[in-house]
Order: sequence, then structure tokens, then C-alpha cells
Amino acid sequence: MSSILIPGSVEGPEPHGLTTAEVDDRVRHGQTNLVPEPPTRTVYGIAQANVLTPVNFVIAVLAALVLAAGSPKDAIFAGVIVANSAIGIIQEVRAKRVLDSLRVLTTPAARVRRNGVTERLPVEGLVLDDVIELRSGDQVPADAVIVVSDHLDVDESLLTGEANPVAAGEGDRVMSGSTVIAGTGFAQVTAVGAEGYAARLAAEARRFTLVDSVLRNDINRIVTVVGIAMVPIGALLAASQFLRTDDGWRTSLIGTVAGLVGMVPEGLVLLTSVAFAAGVIRLARHGCLVQELPAIEVLARVDVLCADKTGTITSGAMTLVEVAEFEPGATATLAAIAAADPDPNITMRAIAEGLGPSEPADIVDRTPFSSARRSSSVTLAGGGVWALGAPDPDDPAVRAHTTEGRRVLELSQGDRRAALVVLDDVIRPDAPATLAWFADQGVTVRVLSGDDQTTVTAIARRAGVDPGPPDDPTVLGRVDPHRKRDLVNELQQAGHTVAMTGDGVNDVLALKAADCGIAMASGSEASRAVAQLVMLDSEFAALPEVVGEGRRVINNIERVASLFLAKTTYSVALSLVIGIIGASYPLRPIHLTLLSWFTIGIPATLLALESDTSPARPGFMRRVLERSVPAGLWVAITVLVTDVITDSAAPVIAAGVVALTHLAIVASPLTTGRAAILGVAMTGFVVIIATRPLRRLFELQSATAGDLVIGLTVGGLASLGLWLVTLLIRRGRRSRTATPVRH
Repeated sequence: MSSILIPGSVEGPEPHGLTTAEVDDRVRHGQTNLVPEPPTRTVYGIAQANVLTPVNFVIAVLAALVLAAGSPKDAIFAGVIVANSAIGIIQEVRAKRVLDSLRVLTTPAARVRRNGVTERLPVEGLVLDDVIELRSGDQVPADAVIVVSDHLDVDESLLTGEANPVAAGEGDRVMSGSTVIAGTGFAQVTAVGAEGYAARLAAEARRFTLVDSVLRNDINRIVTVVGIAMVPIGALLAASQFLRTDDGWRTSLIGTVAGLVGMVPEGLVLLTSVAFAAGVIRLARHGCLVQELPAIEVLARVDVLCADKTGTITSGAMTLVEVAEFEPGATATLAAIAAADPDPNITMRAIAEGLGPSEPADIVDRTPFSSARRSSSVTLAGGGVWALGAPDPDDPAVRAHTTEGRRVLELSQGDRRAALVVLDDVIRPDAPATLAWFADQGVTVRVLSGDDQTTVTAIARRAGVDPGPPDDPTVLGRVDPHRKRDLVNELQQAGHTVAMTGDGVNDVLALKAADCGIAMASGSEASRAVAQLVMLDSEFAALPEVVGEGRRVINNIERVASLFLAKTTYSVALSLVIGIIGASYPLRPIHLTLLSWFTIGIPATLLALESDTSPARPGFMRRVLERSVPAGLWVAITVLVTDVITDSAAPVIAAGVVALTHLAIVASPLTTGRAAILGVAMTGFVVIIATRPLRRLFELQSATAGDLVIGLTVGGLASLGLWLVTLLIRRGRRSRTATPVRH
């Protein structure tokens, strides 16, 4: 273990620290500061989750059967496995790499007393009972107890949410992740590695869970139902193809696979991934990193937004509101003192910025701020001692500001009060507008903070959040990490979809529990690791864009989902009828590939890129089935009727006509863009039918002019019937919507 000797800096006696033998003993017993990896998936885990899916399994088995039958081109449909898996893997690995690049330790090394001297070594090199030196600006590397304190003050806001500094005297405990903001001292390590406070909170949120996506759940439900139905239907179809027809085993196998592969809405899974991935790319331009593709959909469905105060609504900085003078020249003296501070904290920085440039004061002595003394002081050359600290809280002038959540300091010289300095937390510039946008969208905003209730209430009100009545407040202060998580769980149990924003370790449990966790990149590594969305610029402004993208995905997927489920419907219907009557299956897998490309896949992909940010509505599956089932049944009837008339290419042509009609219905009302998409689909289908080499590729080489006439005629009549059924369904839907509900 390498280390660097450095000179001591703390006045007074310095602890001896552990000896080399004591350190070696603790290392042998595993008492080191090795911290577990954050709760992110490995590249292997990401790949496994995206490849080993139910849809991919079913498609792979069917493709293997077709390949075994010696017809590789009939297995083209299996390309969806590669495409769908690649999209998910690439996006999630990209998100992981961005997060890994953000994992820059605030304190990569620690100052440790060993063998009577101070060494500098990596934080993971600490052992239990090590004595660490703490200086202003240091992040505490491990839980410890103070053994020497020279006016030590620590900021624990990332851990507890409490914005005010905490005095740390001898015997007091400090937690890993807190920051020293004033003073110096020594502390003895009491917990290392996974036993540290911050590590324990992160460990509670360590288990990886997927976003609860309604779209994904509904699609998985469809796949599950279809998968179960495929067993008896597949057995029936296989029996009819192998036992009741005169086709060879290869033709029978290909026919069986054609019936089964059409049942799986694999294109819908792929399109959903494509739509999410396109949204992710757009959101990246707004500084939003999406760790899981469905997260943007979930945020679009959120009806409660829980926001942490420190680091999310506020920037963590202070601003000077006013200086109320009681002694002439006090403001100028304060400006000179602030200008002379070599290492200003956020308070002195706010004063210096608020008062503007000034000639630095000639300071001959300085006493740093201490929570114990509640003040700091300087001695000016020829100007006496000036102190800046907490005033009498019962002073009416002071109370008028503190009740508004502001911080008030008193500037004094000796026993005389010279001025009152009023400061306020800086609200993020984009926070009020973003919170107001959510409220306008019907999303309830709740503020959960570990800070003082009065301060949180005042800041929330300034940010545009109504604190609510005392018996049901929307703004809660003094909320610890576990209570934050419990509040999120309570809202979920009440039927709400909850998003949580935060940046500290104290927010990790709530971020993990929320339906959608949103972390700020400037915050803790643990919060970034468990969140589904990371705001790389630590700005709220991108959240409406995220919601808009989610709504676009939901609305567009709903629009085109019926195209895919119509194919599932007509494949199920055809398989049942063919299985019962014992005829040869009228379509080959390559025919289904043709129909999928030009009546479903290509147009659906283009339609899914439209801009539609209207609010998401419940009842996704019901509306999709209302459109898809009638269309699928009409296609099945069309194929069966055409196959009775002629068993050549006519059934494929007829099915294409009806499927294109369904596409036109889905795309209505037709805009210029949608009309162009419909034109591209129709042109592509016609080109395949009219071009001899392409007909051969898609097993349509036997098509004749008579087949074309039959296919167009039967398909045209069926399309008219589909239009009529669609009009009746729409009229019934409008009637249900207009009928008042009786209570």
C-alpha cells in the first residue's frame, strides 16, 4: 500500500494513529474500507436481460424449425431478435458508461495518522480505527468519531437533507459522505466499507428492478397469452399439416411455423424499443440520460411528483437579500471583509457577490465560523474586532425574515450591532416554471426535505408550490431517508404513479421506491446509480421534454399497435380453422414477412415518429383490441375465401389489400405525412407483386393475372366490410363516451 508523508496542519497535539502491525492485522481480518459497487447492472447482465426474453425465445425456436426444414429465407423473421436486443443493449450500455464516467470520487485520498506521522493514501486503504485528519473542504471518507476538534463544522445535506452545518466536537460522530465546511480536526474511523452509513443506505436500494412500464406489461401479457394459446393451437395445426394433408414433412413444418410465427407480435416489441430509443436520443440533446428505455413512458403517466429541496429545487448557493445598517459604514466594512476572505464559504461568497467588488480589508487575525460559537470573527488592522454570527431569534426584525425561510446574520463590532445581513437560498432558475408546468398538467407536486419545516415551506412557496393545509401538507420538512421512502410507498398504495427527484444519499431509498427516479448529475453517485433518469446538467428544465417524449411514445404506439395485433388475430384464426378442417396452411413464413414489412413494420415505424404529446389515457389495451380484432378477422376470412377460389398467390394479394386498408384506417385522419407513409407502403407492396425476381424471392412466382384479379376483388370487398365495421365500432365508442354515468 503506497502512501505519501505530508506535514501536519492541525494545531495542538496530534494523535499517534495505528502502527503498521495494527494495520496489517485489520487488513487480515477484512476490516478495510472497500465499498461495494453501486447498484448498476453489468454489461453481461444488460445483455442477458435484453436477449433472454419470452419473445426472443419463441422466435428463436420457430426460426430453428424453419432452418431445420431447409428454408433459410423463411426464417428472415428472426432478424427481429437481433434488432430488438441490440437496441436495448446499446442504449443501456451507453447509459452505464456515462454514469461510470461520472463516478469521480470527491475525495480520492485521505490524510491518515499512522506511526505518529500523517500519510496520504486512497480511501479504500483505510482500516477500522484509523485516525484521519479533517480539513475544510474534505469529504469524510468513512464513519468516524471526532477525537480532536478545532471548530469543526460539517455539512450533512447529501446524507440527511439538512442544509445547516452541524458542529462536530470531540466525541461527536461524523458520517461518510458529509463535508467539512469549517475548522480542522482528527477523527477515528468506527465503520468501514459496507458498514458505513452511506453504504448501508445504498445497499438497501441495491437490488435492480425494472421500471413498471404499462406498455411493456401489456405487451408481455399479450405475449404470455399468445404463448399459452400457441401450445394447443400449434398441436392442432401440426396434426392437421402432418397427418391430414399430402404435403411432405418440410412443407408441413413450414406451414405449421407460418401459423405460429404470425401469432407472435414480435414487431410490436421491436417498434416499442425503436420508439423509446428515438426518444432517448432526442432527450440526450436536452441533457437527460435515460438508463432504462421505458422510463420516459412511466414519467408521462406520473400524477405525483415528489421533489427534494436541496440540490433540486434550490441550487445549494445563497444570495444576499439585503443589509440593514445600524452603524454608518457597516456595509462597506462587510464588503471589505468578504473581499479579503481567501477561502469563502457559501455565505461569504453570497455577501461578496451581493455587495460587489471592494478593496480587501487588512486582516491581522481570523477566527473561522463555528456552529458552537455560532459566529466567525476578524481583527482588522486599526479597526477592532468584527464578528458575523447568529442574531437573537426573538428579535422582531429577525423573526420577520426567518418566518419567510431566510437566513439572518448579525454583523457586530464589540457589543454594538452594526447591521443585519439577510440571505436566501437560490431557487434554480428553471424550477418554478417546471413545477408550474407539472401542476398545469394535473400532476400534484410534493416537496420532501430533511431541512427545517419553516425553511422548506417558504422555499416551496417561492418556487410556486402551495404548502397545503396543516392536516394534509404537500410540503414536509425534517423527513429522514426511510420516511421519504415510506411516503412514496403510501402514495403508490393509494393508486398514484410517483416520480421522485433528488441528488443526495438521503434520497436513494425514495428514488428506488418511486415509479420513476430522477437524479441530478451533480449529486451523489448512489442517487445516480438507482435512478432511471439522470439530469446531466442538473436542470429541471428537461423534465417537460421527458414527459412529452413519453406521451409521444404512448400515443404513437397505441396508434400502430393494432397493426401488429391484427396479424396475431388473423394468424390465430387461420391456424384454428386450418387445424380443424385439415387443409394446407395458405401462407408461408416468407409471405408473412412480406405482409409485415409493407402493411405493418415500415409504416408503423414511420407513424411512431410523429409528434403527439396529448396526455396519456387509461384503457390502452381495450382500445387497441377494438381496432385489431375486427381487422384480423377480416384478413383471415379474406385469406380463407380466396384460398378456396385459388390456392396460388391470390390469398397473399387479398390479405395485403385488406391489411393496407386497415393501415389507412389506423392512419386516419390522413395528413400529408400520413398519406405519404400510406403511399410508400402501397408502392412497396405493388413493386414486390409486379417484379419477377422479387416474386420469386417471396415465393409468389406462380402469380397470374387471374390471381391478381381475384385477390384485388376479394380484398376490395373485404376492405369495404372492414370500413363498415370500423364505423360501427367508432359510433358505439362515441355513444359510450357521451352517456352519463349513473351513481
